[in-house]
Amino acid sequence: MAYWAVCRRRTLEEQLRGWETEYLEPWPELVAKQVADYASQGLDWRTIARERVFPHLPSWVSGMARARQNVLRACEPTYARAQRCLGFGFEAVLVIHVGIGCGAGWATTFDGEPAVLLGMEGIVQHGWTGIDAIQGLLTHEIGHLVLRAWRLRAWRQEQGSVTTAAPGGTCTKRDSRSSANAWFSGPMARTRRAVQKETGGSRGA
Repeated sequence: MAYWAVCRRRTLEEQLRGWETEYLEPWPELVAKQVADYASQGLDWRTIARERVFPHLPSWVSGMARARQNVLRACEPTYARAQRCLGFGFEAVLVIHVGIGCGAGWATTFDGEPAVLLGMEGIVQHGWTGIDAIQGLLTHEIGHLVLRAWRLRAWRQEQGSVTTAAPGGTCTKRDSRSSANAWFSGPMARTRRAVQKETGGSRGA
């Protein structure tokens, strides 16, 4: 959250430019998804961010930091529990970032992989910073990913080209918070390590 502690001293227009060109500069796909989401509704992302998100960021910083910590605590055990209950085997990427109000959670793809985008600003806005709420949000979004995978498998079966994934996928965290490239590891870490990018000072939550 270091970036936002500095950013809040800028003008609103400077904050908007900085979000796109500094904070998320290493993650153009993350910017493009959010901008396109508003465009598909006939809305301008800058107007939404200017009116509904950025004026509130100074009061949301501490809540976003708490939410981020609880996401990091909850990610892997929640993913493992979902796998045990639902029996799926694919890997997923968890992207932690400060967005422009596109939702607290968004089941989608990122870098060509199944992903859950977690907007720290949306989580704080809904009051979901506690560990129980975070676990519920993760479970909900993972459920969307699994349903999408099941639908794809059913379609492939109809086409006669289904492949069966073995259990054992993992949840990888990509965090827009940290300052140099850092790597997560743990009991469910996969060999392809997950990138974190720190935005303090210059770029998931």
